[in-house]
Amino acid sequence: MPTLEFKGKQHIYAHHLTVPYRPLVPDPTKSIGDPTTDGNLIIHGDSLEGLKALLPRYAGRIKCIYIDPPYNTGNETWIYSDNTNSPHLQQWFDDHSPVDGEDLERHDKWCCMMWPRLQLLRELLSDDGVVFVSIDDNELHHLRMIMDEIFGEENFIVVQTRKAMHTVRNSSKYFNLNVDYVLTYAKDKSWFGAKKERYIRFLVDKSANYPHDDGDGRGQYKLDPLHARNYYEPYEFTFTNGVVWQAPSGRYPSYSQDTLRRMERDNRIVFTGRDPQAKRYLNEVQEGQPPNALLDPRVVGYNASGTRMLRTIFGHGDAFPQPKPVELIKYLIDLLRDPSAIVLDSFAGSGTTAHAVLALNRDDGGSRQFILIECEDYATTVTAERVRRVVSGISDANSPDLRAGLGGSFTFCELGEPLTVEGMLNGNALPPFSSLAAWLLHTVTGVSSGTNQLAAMNQDGHFYSDSQRDYYLLYQPDLDWLRGDEAALNQEKASRISAHSRKRNGTAVVFAAAKYMSQRDLTNEHQITFCQIPYEIHRTNSRSV
Repeated sequence: MPTLEFKGKQHIYAHHLTVPYRPLVPDPTKSIGDPTTDGNLIIHGDSLEGLKALLPRYAGRIKCIYIDPPYNTGNETWIYSDNTNSPHLQQWFDDHSPVDGEDLERHDKWCCMMWPRLQLLRELLSDDGVVFVSIDDNELHHLRMIMDEIFGEENFIVVQTRKAMHTVRNSSKYFNLNVDYVLTYAKDKSWFGAKKERYIRFLVDKSANYPHDDGDGRGQYKLDPLHARNYYEPYEFTFTNGVVWQAPSGRYPSYSQDTLRRMERDNRIVFTGRDPQAKRYLNEVQEGQPPNALLDPRVVGYNASGTRMLRTIFGHGDAFPQPKPVELIKYLIDLLRDPSAIVLDSFAGSGTTAHAVLALNRDDGGSRQFILIECEDYATTVTAERVRRVVSGISDANSPDLRAGLGGSFTFCELGEPLTVEGMLNGNALPPFSSLAAWLLHTVTGVSSGTNQLAAMNQDGHFYSDSQRDYYLLYQPDLDWLRGDEAALNQEKASRISAHSRKRNGTAVVFAAAKYMSQRDLTNEHQITFCQIPYEIHRTNSRSV
């Protein structure tokens, strides 16, 4: 497979593995509802660090990812802020930031920015998940090669083309550049093709358009004559009820006699005018149809409709430039036909993705969840504020649903201090028990703790069990406690832990600051594996490589 080479690739190839874990810190004053890290989230922070913060709870659980990264047109400016391990690479960015049209290496820098983020997005995506990336001609070719390498070219689905603007730019020297694209990949494309009910489909219920429904749960559906017509000579056909049908002269009949007889036997004939047509079951119609790679602006909207929506919400159109239309994101999410999907947007911008999720849930009663990450300061004033207004209602909106409010809640989060050995040793960065437990579990086992709020279930810090092992963490976010005897694994605690594990023929893993027993005794007598914190936090999960 051809691969893309760009300046800095060797430095950022595994950079996502070195990004420190920063726990999510809910801010109740900026949230709606009870703050929780297991519901709708709006995260203020760098997208790379925000994605790393999600891994312990959401790795392998995100059904739909939509991102709208910088298009790198040269007319915009963006700053590379990743703290890479390469001083040379970081100096390169520091000396040439912000990245703009005067920067001849802006494409290399854009690739450096996207690579580690796409790596983490793939880790978060579920096996039946899909990622949609909005992009234009400036980086489409680079992005596709990067995603081929990270997601696998066998998991490429389609490049969807969208007419973003309906106006004509007379200043254009060559073509009117009025389109952008949605590059689409699956985590495992073969999953979708394994069963018919998994196919990606655009849901269309046409039953209301079929006046010939006879009450038996079926509806009439006229096949596309370009595809349904069989080219036979005109003929006369007698149905079993005695009705004689003469194929019209001057054109070929739509069906052969064998096809008509089979359709009649299956009770799939209905007459529209004088001609027989095929009838299909309503559930077949409601399965939907393959979506077109050329997106219909009547369905997904133009950029102008996104601007009009923000004007309705904020009273002016200056809150955010060129926001994507809600209709586009709703359409993409709905292609996956999962009313309980978790939807992630790590370049959240004005919050269109959250708006789309709430609107879909209102439309069909779904329970979809959104997670937004936005690094800029407008995460509070625009991103979260838009969601607040959409949830509670906008009095002058044309839409009745928007006037009444779409309902819902979200937790606004900042990123806590990085979880480092130094920070834990000096007490300057001691995370809550649940955050540390979730991170240790993920880095050591690759397990995402899901919706369970990890907490100590007994005096020995038991916080998780799988089919083979029990996991314990002796920890309190208190430096004096961590330096005392209570934080150490001793004979008494080891005996209790061992007895619990042996009841189910399992073993145990204990994370603690110290132990008063040898590992040989722990292994031979108690079948316990000891992992010392804080040093254990830097163990690399093999699944992340």
